[in-house]
This record gives sequence, structure tokens and C-alpha cells, in this order.
Amino acid sequence: MGLAQQLRDGTRRSHTSAERTSFVKGFLRGVVSREQYAALMGRFWHVYQALETALDQHADHPAVAPLHFPALRRQDAILRDLKHFSPCLDASLNKESKIRNQECLSPATAAYVARLQHLADRRPDLLSAHSYVRYLGDLSGGQILKGITVRALRLPPGAGVDFYEFPLIPDHAAFKTAYRAALDSLPLTPESQAEIIAEANLAFQLNIALFNELSGSAFLAFLRSLRPAPALPPVEKKVETRRV
Repeated sequence: MGLAQQLRDGTRRSHTSAERTSFVKGFLRGVVSREQYAALMGRFWHVYQALETALDQHADHPAVAPLHFPALRRQDAILRDLKHFSPCLDASLNKESKIRNQECLSPATAAYVARLQHLADRRPDLLSAHSYVRYLGDLSGGQILKGITVRALRLPPGAGVDFYEFPLIPDHAAFKTAYRAALDSLPLTPESQAEIIAEANLAFQLNIALFNELSGSAFLAFLRSLRPAPALPPVEKKVETRRV
């Protein structure tokens, strides 16, 4: 069995767990706010920045080179979407500044980025697991989420959904077939393949942590909306006196 099929079978439960998070279930029902979506894109920008930096750094590595497809890059697309939803977010994530300040990241985002940086430093052969989880997801279920996003947020045509657009990949099905073939071509031992499958499951868990973070924020916002408004101070009545 090739690595691509092993990854599919070996991550099935993790994939299902991700789809069952409150955030994703709500998203699939079209229950998502502009603020939530911008927060998700902001987190994804950091994730893709770390992933794509690592892939570029090891573009000649035998376990990375077959999967190094510049057409998949998402950083610039996310920046364009963030500019649509929040110009200030777009400015704060300017890729030229190469933000590394961990204080800018949510806990789940920081953990995700730290893992990718760790692999870039010590185990670039495992980067394929993260490439598989994110990019094949974007080319598959992500295309469904694009339509949901447009409808839920009432977006004008072509605005705010560049993340789901792959202009350099006109045939998604053909590309996914080529990508799986590239996975199967990686020069790996059975032990290395098992490690990649384990890393792919970890990638799903890191994504689940991102989604749960957003679900918590949405729930707290909902609770705040239920609190009664503070009582207004009593209005002092002005007594009008008349001269007799």
C-alpha cells in the first residue's frame, strides 16, 4: 500500500474528530461571523508562513522536494482575505516584517508554529505530513467551505475567499492524483512512513486545537450577549418653578 493510502486510512479518525468540533460543525451550517472567520484566517496565516518557510528551506531534501509545489502557497491569498475583513489585521501580518513574536500568537497557533519550526530544524522528512493535511484539505473540503463562507458572510463575488482559490491549479482532481503519486514516490522506510502517519495525526490535533480555541471565543461572546445590560442611572427630574 502506498503512503497516500496509508495516510488516508491512518488519519481517518482524526479527520472525523476535526469535522466534529463545534466550530467546524457550526461553519458547515453557515454559523460563522466575520470576526470568527478573520480570526481563523489570522491563525492560518501564521501556520502557512511557518509551513511554507520550512518547505522552502528544505526544497532540495529528498523527502520534501517531490511535494514542493509553489502553486499551493497560501500566505499571499490569506493576506488578501484579511485585508478584506480587517485592514489592520492585514497590516499587522505583513509578511515582509517576518513576525516571530510569540506574544502575537494565540496558544494553539503558537503550538502549531512551534511544531513546524521544530521539524524544520530537526525532522524535515516529517513536513510532508503537514503538507498533506493542510493542502489536500484545502483542495478538497475547502472548496465546500468556500461556498458556505460566501453565503454565510454575504460576500460579493470574488471577495474574501482567495484562500480557497488556486489559480495555478486549474484541475484540482488531476493535481491531487499527482500529489498522491508524489507522496508514494518519497524514499522512505516503513518506519519513516509510520512516523509520517503519526505526524499527520498530530497535525489534525493541532488544527482541532485551533478550532476549539475559536469555539471557546464564540461561546464566551454568546454568553456575554446574554448578560443583562447594566442599569442606567436614574434621571434626575428637573423641578420647574414659576414666579407667581
